[in-house]
Amino acid sequence: MEKKLKILVVDDSATNVMLLEGLLKEEGYQVVSATNGKDAYILVMKGEFDLILLDLMMPRIDGFKLLQKIKRVESKKHIPILIVSAKTDEESINKAHNLGAAGFITKPLKFSNLINKIDFIFEQNLLTEQ
Repeated sequence: MEKKLKILVVDDSATNVMLLEGLLKEEGYQVVSATNGKDAYILVMKGEFDLILLDLMMPRIDGFKLLQKIKRVESKKHIPILIVSAKTDEESINKAHNLGAAGFITKPLKFSNLINKIDFIFEQNLLTEQ
């Protein structure tokens, strides 16, 4: 079933990107990916996304910095950003939420939990747009 919603997957692990791309495409999502924060930022500035799945631990521009940069751009700050990270400490989770993340899922992730969270975020966005 094609959902026509466009998701940007950002993770420095090519394996994680390929896994998420495949699983999300099976669920009917359009998927674009980046393996670093710089490329992800360029994609966000040039395109339109309904959701960003963002890893925190990346070289050069980490997920926190990228989250902060996107939320500072008036025309892009509405995009929900879901953190998908191996970090499980309360400080990282709180920091991500304080910077504007729509949610936080820890790795290793259960794909059903991820899809449920994505569906919840999209439902919440549809409710607030009405």
